[in-house]
Amino acid sequence: MSANSPFKRGIVRELRAEKAQARVEIEDEDGVSSFWLSVNSALASGNGSRVYAMPELGSQVHCLVDWRGEDGCILGASYSDKDPPPATDANHIAMKLGGGLELAYDKAAGTLDLATTAPLTIRCNGTSIRLDGDGATVVGGKIVLDGPVEMPKGFTAGTGAAGSQPATIRGKLHAEQDITSATRIAAPVVDEGGA
Repeated sequence: MSANSPFKRGIVRELRAEKAQARVEIEDEDGVSSFWLSVNSALASGNGSRVYAMPELGSQVHCLVDWRGEDGCILGASYSDKDPPPATDANHIAMKLGGGLELAYDKAAGTLDLATTAPLTIRCNGTSIRLDGDGATVVGGKIVLDGPVEMPKGFTAGTGAAGSQPATIRGKLHAEQDITSATRIAAPVVDEGGA
C-alpha cells in the first residue's frame, strides 16, 4: 500500500463511543495513531433512522485518512485469520456478537435463525415476549392463538388478574382421561356414565 495513498489499514486503539469515533494505529507508520476518526454508519439521518455499531478495540479496520492522520473516517472492519467471517456461504447473511448472540439468514432458503445464550425480549406497545432458560413468557392485554394448540406436557391456568375469574372454554371439552378437581366439579348436567 502506497504511503501517499489516503486508504489506510490499522488497528483500533481507542474509542470515543458517545461521538462514534475511534483512534487507529496506522499500519506501517511506526505505531503512530491517527487523530479521532468518525466511524461510518449504514444510517445516520435527520428523521431518526440510525444504526450504531462501534468497532471493537484491537479490531482491524480500513480507513480514509489525510496525509497527516488528522482528518478522515473509518470505512469498516476487515476480516483476518484472527477474526474470520461468521459465515462462508455467499447466500448467508450472518452476525455473531460478543455475549453469545448469533443471527443467520439464508437468502436461498429464506430461513432466519436467531440464537442467544442470554434472555431475549421482544416488546411492542405494552405487549412482550420473553425467551430464557426457563421457557417463554408472553405478556399482553389480550393473547390470541388462532389455530390448533397442542400442549403435550400439560398446562396450568391461573385465576385471572382479580384472583377469582374462572377459565372459560367456549365450545366442547373432550378429555381422554379423568377430569379431577381439588375442590368440586359443578355443571348443570353431569353424565357420570359417559356418552
